[in-house]
Amino acid sequence: LRKITPRPPKGLSDKLNAKTRGKGPFIVGLLNALMPCAPLLSMQLYALGTGSALVGGVSMLLFSLGTVPLMLAFGCAGAFTGKKTKRIMTTVSSVLVAVMGFFMFTSGFALTGITFGGGGGASVEATDGGGIQKVSSTVTATKYGNISVKAGTAVDWTLNADASVDRSCIRDMRVPEFNISKRLKSGVNKISFTPTKKGTYIIRCSMGMYTGRITVT
Repeated sequence: LRKITPRPPKGLSDKLNAKTRGKGPFIVGLLNALMPCAPLLSMQLYALGTGSALVGGVSMLLFSLGTVPLMLAFGCAGAFTGKKTKRIMTTVSSVLVAVMGFFMFTSGFALTGITFGGGGGASVEATDGGGIQKVSSTVTATKYGNISVKAGTAVDWTLNADASVDRSCIRDMRVPEFNISKRLKSGVNKISFTPTKKGTYIIRCSMGMYTGRITVT
């Protein structure tokens, strides 16, 4: 992929190299703060939320120091690793990055309402409960399940969540089309809504990692 990797113009690179000679590691360290890294972004949000430059700065300093042992260990391991092992590690790392990229790609699409696959198996059909549709589904740490309801009638939806839900981002459930935004807890959860249009709507967690479907007929 080196042939298609975008690079800055040589003239600009030469000027930057001339001005930053000897300061490369320091500049790279500053740019690390811009990485799209979930733990790093979480700490930055925490630091901003303190409302204090001193407390926020100390928080970020402690977080940075906490990463030193692991980073140092990787650096030392690389220095003492043979060429053959390095090649294997590079290949394995590349595959892992590609797999993670695929999951990030599908999660991003899920947040826009596009999913690939069934997202939770067969749909549970709603039953008539005296003018109100009643439907029950099970939520686990990895799936919401699918439900099927009819348009134009109120829905009384019971979600039975197992204990593992409390430890997963699946607990933050969203269905924007029906203004559903609920933090699930283990046990019984109740949601009421009225679908008005036919179609298939995506149930998703706040990160788009876990999905399900609401089919309106």
